[in-house]
Amino acid sequence: MGLQSLRVMVMPQWYEPKNDNPDASKIDRHNFTFNSVEMQSLYKVLDMAQEQKMEVTLVLWGAPPGHFLAEGNYGNRVVAPTNYEEWSENFSALVQHLLNNKKYTCVKEITPINEPDWSYIIKGKAAPTADYIEMCKVLDRRFKEDGIRNKVHFSLSDNSDGGTGTHKYLAACTKGSANVADVFNSHTYIFGYETPNSTILDWEKQNSQLASSVGKAHFIGEFGGNQCVGATRQKDIDLYERGVLMTRIAINLLNAGASGVSYWSLIDQYYGKDADYGAMQQPGFMEVCKENIRFGTILQRYQK
Repeated sequence: MGLQSLRVMVMPQWYEPKNDNPDASKIDRHNFTFNSVEMQSLYKVLDMAQEQKMEVTLVLWGAPPGHFLAEGNYGNRVVAPTNYEEWSENFSALVQHLLNNKKYTCVKEITPINEPDWSYIIKGKAAPTADYIEMCKVLDRRFKEDGIRNKVHFSLSDNSDGGTGTHKYLAACTKGSANVADVFNSHTYIFGYETPNSTILDWEKQNSQLASSVGKAHFIGEFGGNQCVGATRQKDIDLYERGVLMTRIAINLLNAGASGVSYWSLIDQYYGKDADYGAMQQPGFMEVCKENIRFGTILQRYQK
């Protein structure tokens, strides 16, 4: 029986729209907006996870351009933080609030930055992997200082496949951040109807071997097919065959050594509350999996 888990998006401006104070070592909780509309939405998800005894991975997506955490940076939607101490204070304040104030026991894991191989932007360009690794180390130190490091796992890398199936980013991260990671994860959207099982197996075997070489497991943080239209649509959402393809991909990933798989995302949703209809993410997973609803409503994480 697999463990039920959810991967949940969080943005730093939801609870710290402006810097709480100039001193990153001290958290001024009076200047955090933990009752914002966005945070109320997050609590609804965590309430459901708590009730269903699910475990949650919080993914701090990145720093939005114009936010104080991204001062000096520019890019599309999210970029790298420019001050790792302030970034670590922000993330630690969130986790402390959820664990200590809200008393959530479902929050078990955190991931800093979604798909950093392309979104870890510094001054308009994707930063070297070393910058991401350094940020993770600063975050690890801060969580230890605040007494919460032993309460959550660090799921690191979170790299996309870049459309090529490359393993370079994960390879660098497993080598450089093994001492702060509890598990490594990757995303994939390159496999389709014509992809042989052997190709899927080989891709994940390489990931699993990289992680196991430093004593860690490898998890599939996001997966889907290759019929993507931007980041919000799938061309084959009405096909029964899509449900079969998703199941085939998941089985091959697990057989190749993945510790679990997570589909992004199970429901139609907006990334931003002010977005228009065209920006609604409609992955269509639930439409084709009604006959296999158990697979569509839980995320399998097998313990090694």
